[in-house]
Amino acid sequence: MTPFYTGKADIHIHSNHSDGAASIREILDYVRKHTDLNVVAIADHDTLDGSLAARDVAHEYGLEAIPAMEVSSRHGHILALWVERPIPAGLPAGETIARIHEQGGIAVAAHAIEPFSASLLSVRPRVLAPWRLKDLEIDGLEAFNASITIPPVEWLAVLVAQHLGVAVTGGSDAHYLGTIGRGVTLFPGHTAEDLKTALLERRTMAGGARYALKHYAGHVWHRRISHTRLGLWASRNLAPAYARIPR
Repeated sequence: MTPFYTGKADIHIHSNHSDGAASIREILDYVRKHTDLNVVAIADHDTLDGSLAARDVAHEYGLEAIPAMEVSSRHGHILALWVERPIPAGLPAGETIARIHEQGGIAVAAHAIEPFSASLLSVRPRVLAPWRLKDLEIDGLEAFNASITIPPVEWLAVLVAQHLGVAVTGGSDAHYLGTIGRGVTLFPGHTAEDLKTALLERRTMAGGARYALKHYAGHVWHRRISHTRLGLWASRNLAPAYARIPR
């Protein structure tokens, strides 16, 4: 029977605890006022701090926030969902996934769609190639990432997920407020526990819309320039205004 997708989650959001522009409370307030999300995951790069802070206060905004992080494994970025202790960066993908599972967490290969892009003739080191995932105990593939500027070939990632027998997810990869909720994971139910069950039972769907042109301008700035000295200064001093770029 086809599941009835009533819940909506964005499980790939970045805060100012890593390279995002907005604070935890700014993110949660934005989600409450400008989206129809039921569940969110602050998946900052190689830190759980923002995610745990979001979990503790999300109820004040009528939301559920699951503890999560985006782990920089040696073979690509992996979303670690429902983990309470940080997963070290730089480990092989297999060990990273094993450590996520030791905590009862769920491991999702981030940016899984990128290797299918005609503009990417070779897989970049940080990307987990779909044809290598069969050797890993991955739980899901991020088949839709709203930030990726390639033709709509999500169906290829979905086919790979189906072939591997893993869950399909979507996320915004948001680094500022205006892009939160652009990519989503749809699931039966409404709660974080419903989402976890749906992921384990492979009853999720990816959806959403790619960034608009104005979103890409901010995203590229943040991903490219913010890591320079000038960018770091601007992030510290201009982030409050930058974080509020409207959709």
